[in-house]
Amino acid sequence: MFVTFQGLEGRVPAQALNSGFQYWGATVLPKAVPWYLANIRRRTTARQETVFVACESMLVELLNDLEGDAVVSLMRFDADDASSDWKIARVEEVWWDCMLAEGERLFFKLSGETTLRDAHLRATAASAKGWMLAKIGRAPLLAA
Repeated sequence: MFVTFQGLEGRVPAQALNSGFQYWGATVLPKAVPWYLANIRRRTTARQETVFVACESMLVELLNDLEGDAVVSLMRFDADDASSDWKIARVEEVWWDCMLAEGERLFFKLSGETTLRDAHLRATAASAKGWMLAKIGRAPLLAA
């Protein structure tokens, strides 16, 4: 998922390497798709994890696999084209409509808003769409 180069990678303490952690001084995020940054608190440990996801189906899979673990925060990074700046949105809810095509299935409630936005973050009239995948800051709700 990440594009990284050996020259960008920093030295990592042996304890972190032995624990399975990875460290990059920098990464390259292609702007062709939205990126999601999820902070997850596992119910079995006090440790918080940070995960980058760059595809709608991978985000759905991640949120479905959490099984009671909490999504502490979820940010979405978008760019209109390769030369534009990143736009960042804080997501409060993720909804999924499996009847729609890949790339159109997700709907988002953004911070401070009452209605949902579609996969392209355009405002919709819907207040609920399909199944709730995650309510950010609480344990995820699985498809009902």
